Amino acid sequence: MNKFRREIMWAALVLIIVLTAMSIYGAFVGADRAQMFFNSIPSAVFWALFALALIAGFVAFRRLIRVPGLLLMHAEQLDEDLVRNTLNVLLKFEDDIEATDPELRGLVRDSGSD
Repeated sequence: MNKFRREIMWAALVLIIVLTAMSIYGAFVGADRAQMFFNSIPSAVFWALFALALIAGFVAFRRLIRVPGLLLMHAEQLDEDLVRNTLNVLLKFEDDIEATDPELRGLVRDSGSD
């Protein structure tokens, strides 16, 4: 499984580099040529590969689905459910998570997110 994860990470890195190169190319060729380029068959194949890499990433790194806080690190505001669901990233034991529960509403309110 580690080899699969490593290959997924490398594929994602390569696809991001290709996307960057395509974006730079599209910025300098003019609107008509960029439209033809981004609406071409090779571009559609690229986006299909990108979508496949995204799905494979979610399969390889299932923790991103189980712990939404890892996926939503840039949430615009904290709410009580988001904080409660991501406490297991910070706290190791279930007793610790339950001990913070009574103070959770006050902490979220004090953060200015409500």
